[in-house]
Amino acid sequence: MLPTSSLRPRLEHIVSQIDDLPTLPDVVIKMLALIDRMDTSVPELSQVVSKDPVFTMKIIKMANSRFYGFPRQISTVDMAVVALGFKQLKCLALSLSVVEQFDQETMPSGFDLEKFWEHSIGCGIAGRMLAKEFGYQVGAEAFVAGLLHNIGKLFLCQHCPREFNEINRLVQEGGLSFLAAERAVIDVTHAELGQWLAVTWNLPVELSDAIAYHHNPAEAEHHPELACLVHFADILCRIFSVGYGGDTQIPAIEDDAVSILMTDHPTQPLIDEALLISFQEKFMKEFEQADVLLSLTR
Repeated sequence: MLPTSSLRPRLEHIVSQIDDLPTLPDVVIKMLALIDRMDTSVPELSQVVSKDPVFTMKIIKMANSRFYGFPRQISTVDMAVVALGFKQLKCLALSLSVVEQFDQETMPSGFDLEKFWEHSIGCGIAGRMLAKEFGYQVGAEAFVAGLLHNIGKLFLCQHCPREFNEINRLVQEGGLSFLAAERAVIDVTHAELGQWLAVTWNLPVELSDAIAYHHNPAEAEHHPELACLVHFADILCRIFSVGYGGDTQIPAIEDDAVSILMTDHPTQPLIDEALLISFQEKFMKEFEQADVLLSLTR
């Protein structure tokens, strides 16, 4: 984790200037607390979800979407909780609530929030797909980690628009990556800001680490394989031109990330052009089924 007391001075200065820090909805906070308990029942969790009618409708709508592909119609909160399971529900609730923290009206002119979310949701879908391909039982976590990996960019754009515009200028005119431009302008990266947000929201440590280390996943202290999945998912979405992640550069997947992903799965084919083509076909099929989630960001 990144406790407040150990924040780098520049990051501490930025966050100390912000009065209206984004917060998760009460219903989500209560849900997360219940899900983390070992003795929580389906009726108990359903009762909390039902107290927010709008949130309830979104959960049921998502549960009935092609993205999850359940064979029968889900019409009640109880059915949604049972069908999704606690882990999937937790990740879906986090995804929906974070998306709602940011809208186009709060962003500087010229920032394409729709393209941002398209890339982020694409990374979530790619992360979930890769988890399955490499045999990791973290599909739900990989989805939400991919969705949130660039959340620090939204925070920076919303609360530090002058610095954000200068970073974009260096990207567009100087040919820098967004990461390099951040370091040049504010000496703080979106990964660090995103980790701070995740810790502020009391998200699981594996999610905050995946957000913090998606550019250098081998350095993640907790569940580095999750950070590696997000790292690879981000690169795939850049290769496939899914949305816009802040620049158009396509970095190579880190050798250490490949080693970590392959450690427990030596029979997985080497990551080459043929494998990327097969991944693209699988990804596009899954991405087409995410229309409901995409619609929630527009």
